[in-house]
Amino acid sequence: MYDWQNESRLAAVHEILVRFSESIQIVASGDLSDVISKANDDFESLSDCEALKIFTAILPILRLWEEAYIQNEQGRLENRVWNGINSQYAAYLSYPALKRIWDVPCDHFDKSFVQSVQVTEISLR
Repeated sequence: MYDWQNESRLAAVHEILVRFSESIQIVASGDLSDVISKANDDFESLSDCEALKIFTAILPILRLWEEAYIQNEQGRLENRVWNGINSQYAAYLSYPALKRIWDVPCDHFDKSFVQSVQVTEISLR
């Protein structure tokens, strides 16, 4: 008998890991990394275009983090995969620019996810 539930879980893991890798590449891309670096030094110095660029690039990444959290909570994403993703994204919050972006819309995310991020942030200090 074929295990469709296991196959579905494996597909979910693969999709999250592919999107996770893509999100890292987005942050590391030359143009965006320059804007993030500038924002780390002085967020207020960003032009409207630069601020929009950061927000529109980072918000989908935060949504991916939330999706991974929810899939882990529902048992579709194993803890060992979730822990790696969570620690990488939490490390991003050590960058002042990314922390500031997280602080703006965090009330638009799943409340238990927000609490999880806050706990993770505290444990990284």
